[in-house]
Amino acid sequence: MLKRTVLMSYVGQVYVALIALAAMPLYLRYLGAEAFGLVGFYVMLQAWSQLLDMGLTPALSRELSRYRAGALTVADAWTLARTLEWLFGVVAVLFSMLVFFARDWVALGWLNPDRLPPDEVALSIAIMGLMVGMRWLVGLYRGGLIGLEEQVRVQAAAMLIATLKALGVLLALSHIEASVRVFFLYQGAVAIAELLLFMAMFYKAMPRPGAGMRPRWGALREVGHFAGGMAFLSGMWIVIMQVDKLVLSRTLSLADYGYFSLAVTVASGVMLLSAPLHQAVQPRFAVLAIQGQKIELMRLYRIVTQFTVTLMCALTGTMALFAEPLLLAWTGDAEAAHRAGPILFWYALGNGIAGLLAVPFLLQYAYGKLRLHIIANAIFSLFWLPAVIYTASAYGAVGTGMAWLLGNLVFLLIWPMRVHARFMPTLKWIWLGRDVGMVALAVGFGLYVARWIDLSAAGRMHVLLALAMLTLALVAIGMLAGDRSRRFVLSHLRGTR
Repeated sequence: MLKRTVLMSYVGQVYVALIALAAMPLYLRYLGAEAFGLVGFYVMLQAWSQLLDMGLTPALSRELSRYRAGALTVADAWTLARTLEWLFGVVAVLFSMLVFFARDWVALGWLNPDRLPPDEVALSIAIMGLMVGMRWLVGLYRGGLIGLEEQVRVQAAAMLIATLKALGVLLALSHIEASVRVFFLYQGAVAIAELLLFMAMFYKAMPRPGAGMRPRWGALREVGHFAGGMAFLSGMWIVIMQVDKLVLSRTLSLADYGYFSLAVTVASGVMLLSAPLHQAVQPRFAVLAIQGQKIELMRLYRIVTQFTVTLMCALTGTMALFAEPLLLAWTGDAEAAHRAGPILFWYALGNGIAGLLAVPFLLQYAYGKLRLHIIANAIFSLFWLPAVIYTASAYGAVGTGMAWLLGNLVFLLIWPMRVHARFMPTLKWIWLGRDVGMVALAVGFGLYVARWIDLSAAGRMHVLLALAMLTLALVAIGMLAGDRSRRFVLSHLRGTR
């Protein structure tokens, strides 16, 4: 069951990532760099809105995992879900109204458009507010479905919505009007369909509620400690991941912000491709921790670590080493590749380390004890915020990318050892040296050899095919270099014969 869930999660997430990445060069072509900057601003706005989540979505996911493990009654599960439903609905409406009334100030007082009409920018901002509110509610239902181990259905729905978003909007841009107004009106319509779909899926997956099941605000107190920790962590993570985008949206022109958004979109593919594995094992980690199966939890934890290191090193290494050829092959735009390539180099490497750091967090999440992670992220934020403000003004997007890589590298060398000393003492030194270091060195050697590859004369499709084959080869090297991942793959292959 777990293998099927992981496989479907990867298929779904890879499909969603690939169709979005395939569509973005066409967005850039139809809309131009300035309008693409608005798309990047929407992504950033959606991320900042998660501050309003207050840790309640992951709390619902964990509580429904407890329900699956038999530690929570049907009535308690439904009471919490219904309470959060009402709370999220009210806050989503208030947030959408706030963005609507602030649309002119954002369009004229914060962003720096040169060619786009101010009224189109303001309309786009207003639609963004509505979309963010709906996507926030979708996140609640999605988190609940993941807690119920419905990842397969979640990924199937995500694939459908991604297809509607990417292919449908291209038809609208090509047959109606190639404008930012049409783009956001269409995306708003799809956001409504997405909300209705995930709401229906959640109600179908939950057991039939008892009569008169209503919100009970006291239910929030019962998850308050965990939700409070998650709220702080979510807030810190949003600040860490989005403050550079917020600062740069003010300091860069909207066109330059579009090129920056292009680079960080590609770099974020690293996180998207690691998320399915982590989402698939998150409920299993929680169940094993609740049931006290420490040996099995450690075995699974080390396998997940080695798979994550393999993916992060292979993907980020290829992106960084061939940043400009990759962007040129992807967009067909030499100027975009030249201006976004150096940004992609630093952000890809930084995101690779950030993706790996999600694994020790899963361990703390499984036990519901987040104090160490809260302290570590608070310390990281204290250094990261002034670093972003300085590097953004002095060196632009390349400077913030360099700071992002350096900060994550220091974090990797210090924080996981403290986590393992608390939860898995036998891994205090083994994890970084054997599970991370051996795999990273093997993939790094493969990248050292690959740096001699010359793609200057290759066509766009040949470049993409060559980089895909290189990534797969590096993944194979990493899986064989890790003792746990190698054993897992070989045993699975023997079992399928």
